[in-house]
Amino acid sequence: SRDRAAELDSDGMASGLAFDARRWIRDYAVLHNLPAEFATSADERAFAQAVATLRTAERAVLCEAGARDLTPQDMPAHVPSDADVWKAMAALSSYNVERSPFLRNNPQSAAAVGAAVFRALARHCGKRRKTNLVDGLVGWESNVGWFPFPDLPCTLPKELPSPTYRIDACTRVTTLAGRWFIRRGYEHAGKSRDLGRILRAMDRQMREDWDDPRALKPRPLAKYLEKIVIQASAEERQRELEAESRKIVIDLSKLGGIRAAAATTREALLVDEEIEDEPTTPPPTPAPVAPAPAAHTAYAGEKSAAPSVANPTAADGTTAAATSPASPSPVTEEDGQTPCGLDSLELKVIARVSEGRPFSDLLGPGKPMASVLVDSINEKLFDELGDTAIEYVDGEPRLVPDYVEDVRDICGL
Repeated sequence: SRDRAAELDSDGMASGLAFDARRWIRDYAVLHNLPAEFATSADERAFAQAVATLRTAERAVLCEAGARDLTPQDMPAHVPSDADVWKAMAALSSYNVERSPFLRNNPQSAAAVGAAVFRALARHCGKRRKTNLVDGLVGWESNVGWFPFPDLPCTLPKELPSPTYRIDACTRVTTLAGRWFIRRGYEHAGKSRDLGRILRAMDRQMREDWDDPRALKPRPLAKYLEKIVIQASAEERQRELEAESRKIVIDLSKLGGIRAAAATTREALLVDEEIEDEPTTPPPTPAPVAPAPAAHTAYAGEKSAAPSVANPTAADGTTAAATSPASPSPVTEEDGQTPCGLDSLELKVIARVSEGRPFSDLLGPGKPMASVLVDSINEKLFDELGDTAIEYVDGEPRLVPDYVEDVRDICGL
């Protein structure tokens, strides 16, 4: 019946019939307590919901700003999200945001900027204007007497089936002291051209800030409105750019290369472990030693005393240094091995440690780890010293002070 009345009204056959029909249907639904879907159309309910959303969002802004005698204690229980505010603004605007390819393709950015513009305008109107923002868009709220079926001969009930009948999100009929009242949330149900101009300016500014090639021509707009739109768009663009710079992108196509590199590293570690289990270097070839004259006498039949490892003095009283060329790794004359079975790398490490110098440059692929090397040196020197030769002080290897001179004598340092 509502659609038929609208058709007759548009044809000019019954002027004003569509308006009357909507009121009659609404009043009938209220008097008989029918579901609210029968009282209004879907478009009317959507418009009312948009108005209610913006009024709630505006109240939250005014509470935060302390305007209109509101305080944070008056904050609504549920504050609409940016997406809800943007959807409500689009529903009340004469500018169709769905026709904008930029706004349609960037819904989250549009919602953030639109909500920021709304909050700034609500704060501005609450502090500098006598009229709130939403009141300026759709008119004031009102609470007036309700008289169903005007100008129609009918008998009305004495009271309503329900003390409160909610027609839509911001319209309801109530009973008070035997009288009926209707509370409306707006006066004008049409799209707002003022809001349309603001959303168009926002669309144009966002296209410019986001470097969209489909630019819009500027249209006249109040300076304070233009400033609000420019600031909201710039802040959201900056926030998105900063978020993009912190974003971590994982290229799944490179996982194969990463796995291959990991396998190569694992294989290299296994090879290093096998090398560590084997002797690191073959025994060094003993350095040539010039025979002392006393050695020939001993060979002829008189047994000569061999030089001591701890005190390498020849039988004739001369030192080994005097009878043989200088060598970094002193050797014995009996078996040609280095002292206590220490290899050349271990002797170099002992020399560095005795001088308090690092020896990490002596290590590398195929060489034992530092801790393993120090344990091997201590083990080989234990029989001679009866104690640990190298200890760790603050994480660094040092010769035990009591055995510094003994180790130097043993290793010829």
